[in-house]
Amino acid sequence: MIPRELYELTLPRTPPRVRACEVSVDIERIRQKLRAGALPRGRQPKTWRGTGSARVCMACDRIIARDDTEIECDDLEGRPLRFHKECFDVWETECEAGA
Repeated sequence: MIPRELYELTLPRTPPRVRACEVSVDIERIRQKLRAGALPRGRQPKTWRGTGSARVCMACDRIIARDDTEIECDDLEGRPLRFHKECFDVWETECEAGA
């Protein structure tokens, strides 16, 4: 019988993965980014929804984990925008409100 410590050393190592976290949306931060022009106020009509791509959210600057829902759309100039679903909802609402 192989000792457990030795057996565990022979197991294949899997790389650490980014895990979903509870996204708390900072509405004031999104408003500040809109005022500063760091976030656009308009987008193309097409929107995609899918699993997170481990890229950075435009609104909160945190990684969109593979377990999170990612929303992607293009700004009016065709550049891709990526958000957590919760961040996208707030951004869209603030854009409509004219924040």
